[in-house]
Amino acid sequence: MQVNTADRCSRETRSQCGGVTTQPYPFQDFFSHAQQNVVFALLETTETLMKTKAGLWIDHAKAVIVTVTDKAEEIRLVRSNVEKQLRRSGGSVSTTSYDPQHVPADDARERDYTRQLNFYYDEVISRIRAAEFVLIFGPGEAKGELQKRMEKNKPSGRIVGMETADKMTKRQIAAKVRQYFLKQHSTMGSR
Repeated sequence: MQVNTADRCSRETRSQCGGVTTQPYPFQDFFSHAQQNVVFALLETTETLMKTKAGLWIDHAKAVIVTVTDKAEEIRLVRSNVEKQLRRSGGSVSTTSYDPQHVPADDARERDYTRQLNFYYDEVISRIRAAEFVLIFGPGEAKGELQKRMEKNKPSGRIVGMETADKMTKRQIAAKVRQYFLKQHSTMGSR
């Protein structure tokens, strides 16, 4: 019969289990084995989440999100599906009769465009919510708009950098994110 390491660890101190050097958890005397296993899993997940860093390249069409942990790197793509704002031609005279029902008012189009962008930004924020540190870069206004949306929604991570960058491939984006956080880590380690 195999002994589950988590069950064994729930009875002993964490310092005796698998080389983990921590103090015994005070909740061990109060919870059942199953409850302790859930608490240990949550604690380990929280420790992993706290080490997550995210970098993203964003414009109004798409966001490429690179999530970096101590153990892995993941690249995800989020498409915006935001229709570009249509410009009204102010100087041309139409030969057909004008029907206001066919052309939405400017303020209605603007509200719809803003609503679509906010939905897109919320989707991006949901993908980086677990990150402790976030680097945002991209070519246009989207990075600043995302920053404002993040400040409004108060995600757990903090923005550590905002940079302007042209179009990049996924590999270039991933390399930039890795390089940024490696440089930041080495700077913090030398203090």
